[in-house]
Amino acid sequence: MKILCEVTQEKEGELKEGEPQEERSDWWLLYWGLEYKMIDVGDRIVPVNYSVAICQHYDTGQVETFLPSQLKILGKTLPKE
Repeated sequence: MKILCEVTQEKEGELKEGEPQEERSDWWLLYWGLEYKMIDVGDRIVPVNYSVAICQHYDTGQVETFLPSQLKILGKTLPKE
């Protein structure tokens, strides 16, 4: 089963009237994972991990990670038997 989702990203380039432009594109949701980062909080560095969606671009096949709040599930396809 494949899950198709729409990903909303901030568009690179100039902003209109100070508001970020959003770009939407279709991706296949492959699976969920954890991303691990080190965050500097002033006097120390703290390890943080959070959930991310690992997705593959619908047209190009490029694989990227996104935050769950960036996804909108559009539907799913079932394999042909």
